[in-house]
Amino acid sequence: MSDSASSATGPDFAVLRAEVDVFVGAEEIAKYAVEHGEYLIGRDTSCPIFVDAENVSRHHARLIFTAYELVIEDLGSSNGVFIEGVQVQLPTRIRLDQEVQIGRARLVVRLPEGAARQLAEALWDNDLGLGAVREQVGGRKYKVITTINRGGMGVILQARDLRIRRTVAMKVINSKHQFSRENALRFVDEAQLTGQLEHPNIIPVYELGIDEQGEMFYTMKFIKGTTLDDVLRGIRNAKEKIIEKYPLSALLTIFQKVCDAIAFAHSKGVVHRDLKPENIMIGAFGEVLVVDWGLAKNITGGRREIRPSETPDPAAQAAAMQAKPDDLRGFETMHGLIVGTPPYISPEQARGELDKIDARSDIYVLGEILYAILTLRTPFEAETIYAVVENIVNGRIEHPSIHNQPAKSARRRKRDLVAESFVLAHCPGQRIPDGLSAVVMKALSTAPADRYQTVEDLQEDITACQGGFAPKAERASIPKHFALWAGRHKTEVTLFGVFFLLFNVLVIGFFLQLRHERDRAQASERAASKRLAELEAAHAPEKPAP
Repeated sequence: MSDSASSATGPDFAVLRAEVDVFVGAEEIAKYAVEHGEYLIGRDTSCPIFVDAENVSRHHARLIFTAYELVIEDLGSSNGVFIEGVQVQLPTRIRLDQEVQIGRARLVVRLPEGAARQLAEALWDNDLGLGAVREQVGGRKYKVITTINRGGMGVILQARDLRIRRTVAMKVINSKHQFSRENALRFVDEAQLTGQLEHPNIIPVYELGIDEQGEMFYTMKFIKGTTLDDVLRGIRNAKEKIIEKYPLSALLTIFQKVCDAIAFAHSKGVVHRDLKPENIMIGAFGEVLVVDWGLAKNITGGRREIRPSETPDPAAQAAAMQAKPDDLRGFETMHGLIVGTPPYISPEQARGELDKIDARSDIYVLGEILYAILTLRTPFEAETIYAVVENIVNGRIEHPSIHNQPAKSARRRKRDLVAESFVLAHCPGQRIPDGLSAVVMKALSTAPADRYQTVEDLQEDITACQGGFAPKAERASIPKHFALWAGRHKTEVTLFGVFFLLFNVLVIGFFLQLRHERDRAQASERAASKRLAELEAAHAPEKPAP
């Protein structure tokens, strides 16, 4: 063992020792007790911690033990040093419950119970003055402020993180569901699944825990902003500030960010299954976050079956199907046969074919959201949820372009913004572009095979529309492609038109000048001929009288 020891500040740790157990497979091949200092680990017999195992270098690593930590450093070994399967790149602290892999060997480092207690007690030594600080960090963590939203399964609260000193959103299970084992497992699944989807456009999860009352919760980023649903309602109700802030171009940018989030989730094998404008949050500084992943499912992994005792009551669900839709806002999320929120569900969801739900189901709902962005209406409108579901299953949908309004004078348009709630004030010329209508109808194909097969394909067509190109879904004619080309090159086309006009003016002027000169020459020639004839007549000898 090395005699060198790093000096410890604070309490006296001169007698503190750590234990290092060395395993190859399940067999313990060596055990060492180390004090403060530095120790070589390797296959060379001169190493204080000798490890005789395959793939271990002569001087493989260095263990550094001080009063407060154990650090391991790779000395350029051939096969590397790993802590819990992660390769060590820089000198890295070893936690007391972690294993270190060196070649075929495993090192387990631990402090004896007495030494660990001594270290913990030392941190609370009054002479250090850390008591008040540690009590602040270790005390009550959250203070609930108010309720933000209530859903069928959960309640969203606004809370204050007293340790970090930030506002967070806290989700808890609805009181009537918190005693259900299945609902509790779903809640944990939701938090864990959302937390694993680390993407700029997916709401980040901070913590999953249990509060002082024994109720489960998880905390998320608190978003100051609005929902896409509220934005569409504002445009529909002719709110001028909202119309100015969210023209169609801005809404398509928001939609693209939503697609980015869903494409990322699909790359991880996760489908959302409950997309809708209400679940798309728009922050005050342009953030776009897809929230509420409570019905999300990993279609590549295993699934938990719902126990019969927890299957929704058919009578209650039948009553819900007769409820009236709330215009653009949609309905409460439904569980059971129909998973999702009508009208923002796919035909396979509407038919209750849960095994057939895949990424293309989310793509269908993205088409419904795009329809709402363009028309300010839900794609399927009816008197009851049952009728809405029937329309979805049968593919009864009006083409977006049917909602285009006749052209109006500027004065009438201004008046109609107040008089009519359905003026498409956010669209260029108050008309839905043909290309985007074609994109929507392809996404809303009843058969999954006829839809876009990936979100990226959908985004590619949207990007084409944003750039002034015809999307593939439109199958545009050559004249349409030429018209779009002219629209993309307005400056060049305008200059060409001006030069063409000037050229034609010059050419016409040139020919008119030639004609004028010709006419003048002909007139001069006639005048000269006439004059000559007059002169000849004047000087001609008179004929004798008979």
